[in-house]
Amino acid sequence: MSSDGTLVGYYSNDVMLPLYRIPMATVRNPMGLQAEGDNNFSLSSNSGSVGYVFPGTQDMGTFVGGAVEMSNMDAAAAFTELIVAQRSYQANARIVTTSDRFLQVGIELRK
Repeated sequence: MSSDGTLVGYYSNDVMLPLYRIPMATVRNPMGLQAEGDNNFSLSSNSGSVGYVFPGTQDMGTFVGGAVEMSNMDAAAAFTELIVAQRSYQANARIVTTSDRFLQVGIELRK
């Protein structure tokens, strides 16, 4: 994909043809978009309607083909969730061990 949003098809006979030009969507008030979670947003009455503009025109940015977006996850929150999950696993493992000990004592008492 080129910086202006053009997708190019490369064929086995060494022919290269533009296939489609991808527009960028814009709204009048980006801060008015409704947060849906997981970095997803939807239109709201505050955001205005969607307009489509080609990259590099009307003060729009451009595409950067092959670029990787930086992570937008909260590392501290993810690490906290990992610790909570680990503690839950440890607590469940202790419950199983304690239950096993009670069963063993019960078996020994029946003998």
